[in-house]
Amino acid sequence: MLTSKGIKNVKEGFPLKIQAEEVRNVDIDFDREFISRTIPKLDWNALIFAAQCVGHQEDLPETLPESYDNDEDLLKKLHHILLEVEVVNGCLECPETKRKFPISNGIPNILMILPTIVLLQVLRIQERLQELQLSVKSQTPDHRARKPQEARKSPPI
Repeated sequence: MLTSKGIKNVKEGFPLKIQAEEVRNVDIDFDREFISRTIPKLDWNALIFAAQCVGHQEDLPETLPESYDNDEDLLKKLHHILLEVEVVNGCLECPETKRKFPISNGIPNILMILPTIVLLQVLRIQERLQELQLSVKSQTPDHRARKPQEARKSPPI
């Protein structure tokens, strides 16, 4: 399932909106059994939304009929939208943050951008270093509290 839930402050991040710039139809042999077994695993509302986004709703019902596995016409429509409609180029948009993830050559890239990840890691390292410095300072005796003659002595090497 494609979701943007991993982004900070995103509660659900689903379904992602498909903004297709290039859509291609590919011919794939119809397999009634495969489609029938796939349907119970689908989020029907997300499927309808995705089909609308790419302009292929094709009279799909708003709710899944109880006897879907006996409806050859519906199974063929589902086969088409699930297997034969391919988004070649475009983007996926998070419904909450409106962040866009590119689709290039049919492959969606929902990874965080590398510089963003590196920056987050650098900030975490800086925070940890500050914590360690505070910890060391709290365990080290204050040099200013020494007697004047002790402060003048050089520490042994």
